[in-house]
Amino acid sequence: MKIPGGMPQIISKEDFEKTQKKMKERQHKAAKFSAKQDYLLSGKIFCGQCGSTYVGNSRRPRPDHPLYVSYKCTKRNDREKSCKNTEINREKIVKIVLQKLSDVLFDTKVIPSLVKEYNKYIFDKNSEARDKIKIIEKELKTTERKISSTVELLIDTGSQALKNKLKEIEAGAEKLKYELAEAQSEMDSPIYTEDKIIKLFNKAEEKLRSGSLASRRMIIDQYIDKIVMYPDKIEVYINFLQNYKIKETVEQ
Repeated sequence: MKIPGGMPQIISKEDFEKTQKKMKERQHKAAKFSAKQDYLLSGKIFCGQCGSTYVGNSRRPRPDHPLYVSYKCTKRNDREKSCKNTEINREKIVKIVLQKLSDVLFDTKVIPSLVKEYNKYIFDKNSEARDKIKIIEKELKTTERKISSTVELLIDTGSQALKNKLKEIEAGAEKLKYELAEAQSEMDSPIYTEDKIIKLFNKAEEKLRSGSLASRRMIIDQYIDKIVMYPDKIEVYINFLQNYKIKETVEQ
């Protein structure tokens, strides 16, 4: 059982309450300062000057100032401070990136032109593979004709030498079939129609606009390839479809 005033007071009740209040305020500030920050663009931002990655950073310029959260080049943190590239506010760069995603991917007016560019990209990319496939198919037809003629001779003669020769030709045909399958697998088909892309991007836009951290992170991971920081501009590389990337530049 506690008895109020049962022990002689070292400090007054007023001073004690003031001290307790200050301690709570300090604890609250410390908790806010040490709270884990979310860096949605971690691993995506690179320095355009030295090529290093940008990392999340948080600090208070002064104890009574609000917490400043940003991204900056890792070379700015080293002892030599060898890189002087720009540090950027976290909210600012996230806003720029999400805006660019909205402008490029979630605007249905630009999708037809993007699909046209994408299909041209696929056509050009496939031209080398198509040429390779034609050469292999021609060789395979020649080899198959050799097999047929060798089999006919073998029926007539039963020669062991022809049997051995047939095995060699058949092995060559199998090798060509494997090479043909490999070349065909390298072909990228433009399987996306405008309607399919619009549906795909509408789903992504819903997730982005939901505002949840997990949804934003998923969209950024899927559609942002990289962000390159320069003192006077920011380059945002967007994954459109498969390996087709779009570069958007924002002047600072």
